Order: sequence, then C-alpha cells, then structure tokens
Amino acid sequence: MVNDPETDEAVRDLIGIWNWQVSSNLVIACERVCEYINVPAELGRHGMSPERFIAAIHPDDRAALDEVVKMAIEAGDSMVVEYRLRSTLHGTRRVRSQGRCFRTPAGRLTHISGYLTDIERSQPSKLEHEGQEPERTLVDLLTKARELAASLDYGMVGALIDATLLETGFQIAARLLEEES
Repeated sequence: MVNDPETDEAVRDLIGIWNWQVSSNLVIACERVCEYINVPAELGRHGMSPERFIAAIHPDDRAALDEVVKMAIEAGDSMVVEYRLRSTLHGTRRVRSQGRCFRTPAGRLTHISGYLTDIERSQPSKLEHEGQEPERTLVDLLTKARELAASLDYGMVGALIDATLLETGFQIAARLLEEES
C-alpha cells in the first residue's frame, strides 16, 4: 500500500462519517460526529434534518459552506470545506469535511457521503495509540474503495461501501467510548 500523507493525516484526525440522503433530506452520522454537533447518537443513527447538523456550525462559516456544497452538487464532484463547529463537549473546533456526490446513472443526485476531521487537535487522537493502526487502515482502505467504485460508476457497490463506512464509524466510536470508561 502506498502511503498518502494527506490521507494518513485525515484518517489520524478522523472524527467520523456522515451521509446526506437527498431523497429523504436526512443526514445520518456516526456517534463521534453527533458528539461534535450536539446531537444524541440515536438521532444521528436514524437521521436528522440538515438544519440540525448546520445548527452546530459557526454562523460566520455557514454561507461559505453552503456555497461549497452547491458547487459540488452542480459539478457532481467531491468537496472539501473547512469550518468551525460549536460543540458543547469539545468547544469551538476547526474541522474539515470531505464528501463526494453520488448520482444515479441518469444523473440524479442520491446522496453526499463523507467524513469529518478535526484539523485543530490539541491532543493526539485515540486512533494514534498503539494497537489502533488497524482501524486507521480500515477507514483508509474503505475510503479508497468508495472512490474507486464511484469512478467506475458502480452505484450499488458505492452504496454498500458507504453503509460499511458508516457502520465502521459507529464501531470505532463505540470502541473509543469504551476505552474512555
């Protein structure tokens, strides 16, 4: 496997995974993302309105985020955007959200899926601790597989990988919470 410093950094600082289902207009997010956006994990698991997610974003950063999302939707491409989240538990944190648009063969947007990283960490991520390398590698490989499936226009494979990434995020978050206790 070739090391990609950008991907390695993103995985090391990974908060979690999110998925915006356009047809239902619901955002599904793993527990760690929910923790950063002040939403109960159960709500994130079953889906929340995008407005609920946006409520945690610093008001001064919302317009720029909206513009990046609109451009990604119009271009049908991926997006990378940085903004501040106001978290009850973590305070105000600068984060990076990376996502990709997924469409039907006819070109209709179905969902935008991605992950959130903390770009302002004050202490090492628990995924950096010895013994956590397998989780980092798993997220890295699943992210690369999702990108490959999208480039090949394998919609069903991409959807399955998205579901797997979301479940991976849930399980990593559960393990981190377990280790905290």
